[in-house]
Amino acid sequence: MNTKRGSSAVFLCVIMSGIAAVCIGLSCCAREYSVSSRMDALANLTLDSVLSEYDLKLQQEYNLFLLRDSDETLTKKADGYLRPSLRDMKDVQVSRLSVKGTFPAAIDTAAVKDQILKWMKAGGMLAAHNGPAASGSGAGEAESADSSGAGEAESADSSGGTDPEKPDGRILRHGPTIASLPSRRLPKQNLADRAKAAGRQLLNTSHPISEGTDRFLLESYLLGTFNSCADQKHSSHFFRYETEYVLHGGLSDAENRQAAVRSIEALRFIPNLTFLYTDPEKHGELAACTELLFPGVTGAAIEFAAAAAWAWAESSNDAKLLLAGRRVPAVKTPDTWALSFENIPSGAGSDMILPAVSRGLSYSDHLRLLLYLEDETVLLSRVLDLIQINMRKDYDSAFLISACCAGISLSMTVNGRDFYYEKTY
Repeated sequence: MNTKRGSSAVFLCVIMSGIAAVCIGLSCCAREYSVSSRMDALANLTLDSVLSEYDLKLQQEYNLFLLRDSDETLTKKADGYLRPSLRDMKDVQVSRLSVKGTFPAAIDTAAVKDQILKWMKAGGMLAAHNGPAASGSGAGEAESADSSGAGEAESADSSGGTDPEKPDGRILRHGPTIASLPSRRLPKQNLADRAKAAGRQLLNTSHPISEGTDRFLLESYLLGTFNSCADQKHSSHFFRYETEYVLHGGLSDAENRQAAVRSIEALRFIPNLTFLYTDPEKHGELAACTELLFPGVTGAAIEFAAAAAWAWAESSNDAKLLLAGRRVPAVKTPDTWALSFENIPSGAGSDMILPAVSRGLSYSDHLRLLLYLEDETVLLSRVLDLIQINMRKDYDSAFLISACCAGISLSMTVNGRDFYYEKTY
């Protein structure tokens, strides 16, 4: 009998020991879970607090949230936010804390793009509508030529669009600023590379609606934020032709303006040449003038050379019209064609020939088309170039976009366990 009682007591002790071990284990797990949950909340609150100390000038002027502090400074700030919250947690020991900047703006341009798109979709598009793309008459709206009449020459410098007192604008000569520009890290692109990039952009059909919308918003942000030949919205900015800089990356306003004019002429050339061959009146005039200039000589090559010269002169005149604030249609009609064959020297020179009717696309619309053909990484890198140049000019002569980041990471060791968190704007 005593043996049975002793066996029961031993059995109960074993059972109770197991239950006690399970209870202790559950209690430890609950404690660890409580600590982990609280540390998750505190870490996220700390990250939000550090991220709230973004550069105010960048946000106000460019609607970008970027941090400019070093990793050491970020760690000190995070420690200052986290430590006071741990005073009542006597059983929690933080033995290591480190904060680092992530998604550097100068390298990870996708993070900058995401911020731009978020802002545009959240209401920034309304601001873009007040930019150059919305100014003037709408596309397709006819505007009669002024009293000088169709086909009459007008000085290209006398009709607005650019400032005749500062035709050459500014030149960036400061070596350290030039060397630190984000776009300087990109490989140089020749004409063939630019053509390939434009071809890829035109043939990109993987997500045509979403990607097309995002690209439109990106272009709208750029046109609404920076200067161009058509719109001098920020007199304090270093360059007067900033959008043209994004397209061509020259270190002077004059270089970028000239390159933009050449790009517009090239953009206009094919539709103008097509019009000469498809319009019966113009094609007949082309054939008659070719016969007059080269009597007895016939052939498609001679006619094409004459047509190319005429189309290029018209394209050059189109660029002058656009710079003067007028509009040019994507596809010409007889009343929007400006040059007769005899007026080719005037159209290719410094004079501007007015068509009977001015309608169609503005200078900013043509810039948008050129921006669409530009490689996105190059475009965003040059946007960051402009931000750095303007910030160094107006606010901080030592400002570097390479020192800015769009997010931070936090790693720490709590009670021997490692924690890692990452957050972006």
